[in-house]
Amino acid sequence: MKYWIIIDSVQEGPLTLEEIASKPELNPSTPVWHEGLSDWTTASAIPEIAAILSSNNINQGHSRPEFTQSDFSRQANPYSGFYNGQHPYGQPYGQYQYGQPQNDPNAVPPMPNNYLILAILATICCCIPSGIVAIFYAAKVSPAYYRGDYMAALDASSKAQLWVIISFVAGLIWAPFSVIFGGLL
Repeated sequence: MKYWIIIDSVQEGPLTLEEIASKPELNPSTPVWHEGLSDWTTASAIPEIAAILSSNNINQGHSRPEFTQSDFSRQANPYSGFYNGQHPYGQPYGQYQYGQPQNDPNAVPPMPNNYLILAILATICCCIPSGIVAIFYAAKVSPAYYRGDYMAALDASSKAQLWVIISFVAGLIWAPFSVIFGGLL
């Protein structure tokens, strides 16, 4: 079985039991994870590593009290809250499963469509007053997005789209009247 440990805020692994036994910094409170565990736990809570710790203490002449799994199951795991949210559930720190989405809190969504070209076409071809309003909102999308206000950019984009649609509908309604009244004059 392979193990991952954290010593001095640095994750090491995968390691075998022999490699773990050779670590002089290993102590009962060292965070440890292996496949099958739902979260990180202490070294003394894993029986194989607890045996290594107790044999190291006997070899060094120290006598520490022997802890069992049941002693630690009654206590709260000191590492369970610290590492939550920093790595996927049940995976070693810094390693992700293939195909799983990476929840990056700093990820920026793509810029919403500004509908500027459609707004200009609606202004020229269909209806000038509502086309100007569409251009006004279309011009607000990019600055809002680049200053980091994604919700304002999304709002301006939806309003620009609305005014483009209004312009085209107004132009379609006005076109027959323009032909009729243009022919009479």
